[in-house]
Amino acid sequence: MFRPFAMTAAVALVAALGGVALADRHHDGHARIKGTQNGHVHLGTTKHGHAPHANVKNGKVAGLVVHKNGKDVTDRVSTKKVKTQNKKHLTDAGANVDEDTDLNAIWFVGYAFYCPFDNEWVVFWFPVGVVDGGLDGADEI
Repeated sequence: MFRPFAMTAAVALVAALGGVALADRHHDGHARIKGTQNGHVHLGTTKHGHAPHANVKNGKVAGLVVHKNGKDVTDRVSTKKVKTQNKKHLTDAGANVDEDTDLNAIWFVGYAFYCPFDNEWVVFWFPVGVVDGGLDGADEI
């Protein structure tokens, strides 16, 4: 009797978050583009061959393009721009967050795409200051 209620509640929670659930894959996109001024930066490849690339212009992320199987540039996966004040990704090994930093005062912008093979969203997070357009057009999760 409790199981159907729990499943319904879980589905409602995912819908309320705009489809991006907390249990999905979250990555530190900022660490992967550091030092890049212009161009398409390969952010990694999923085990099913999705190849995300950050479009960097003047040191800021202008968007994310994801290709299926990484080869056919015409076969793109749709992406979604999201925002949050909660840090959902880990810092790189050795990178420490200053103890005096109030993470609740910082906005993060993520670019997400859905991987149907793993039934999960993959999100690359960036501080709002390195995203062209900042929070404009981003859905809050």
